Amino acid sequence: MHFNLHFRQQFSRPLLKPFALCSFAALSMLAAAPAHAFFHASCNSYAGVLNSPACSDYQTGADPLEYASARSDAFMGRLRAEALVSLVGHPLYDTVTADAHAVWTEQGIVINAPDPVLQGQRGDFYFNYSFHGSLSADGAGQARVGFIVGGGAPQPFGNTRTLFEWYDNPSDLASWGDKAVNILNGEAHLPIIFGEPFDITFRLDSLAMRANRPAYPTGAGSASSSFFNTAYWGGISKITGPDGNVVTGYGLVVPSGFDLASAVAPVPLPPAVWLFATGLFAVLGRRTHG
Repeated sequence: MHFNLHFRQQFSRPLLKPFALCSFAALSMLAAAPAHAFFHASCNSYAGVLNSPACSDYQTGADPLEYASARSDAFMGRLRAEALVSLVGHPLYDTVTADAHAVWTEQGIVINAPDPVLQGQRGDFYFNYSFHGSLSADGAGQARVGFIVGGGAPQPFGNTRTLFEWYDNPSDLASWGDKAVNILNGEAHLPIIFGEPFDITFRLDSLAMRANRPAYPTGAGSASSSFFNTAYWGGISKITGPDGNVVTGYGLVVPSGFDLASAVAPVPLPPAVWLFATGLFAVLGRRTHG
């Protein structure tokens, strides 16, 4: 399953005829017609090759209880992203989106084989990761999350792998309900060439938006892709050679100095901040259905 984080906006602007050709009643009807509009909160954070500070963006509509909120933060070995929308179905806003992206890149990694015969041959780089967060959506809301790793040896061996990608929209899959990811641990791998430099890029994407659902014609609802507590590097689990056997005694070179061999210790969000954010969203979510 793949999702596209590029959104198209369409603005419908009424054609105003010369005043002499328009009656007062026609102008009144035109003024009363709902406009099609768009508001969007977006955040991008980077660590490694590019570095940027934590990002936070908050946008509100004509009704202050209709909003889009995004925040992201990226450190070496730790990514955080959160996107929230509250939808009251105000006619001015047909499109409401929030997206948050956190990216970490390590360049120039080299794994040297202990046996010179293996140098220049293909192997596999296995690593662990952990993931924390939740998805929820109701009414016209939709929430998604993607966690992707790319890099490894140059083509034709290098690739991009989606570690997982979920979405939640009860209008589509009522049986799904809310998704909670509580310390999900996993292992993945990328191809390498012993003795040759390679890069690794981790990307975390959170998306919340209003979906066009006939069952919810007013557009009211809410959505939360909350992964600010989030994705962690779990260290190297093993290196294997071209025959699939584990290689021990290898040399590891990481130009940035980051310790790829070890796991990053989780740093939980302070409880007071976490409760405030989730509580505020819950209150606003209830307001949309009141």
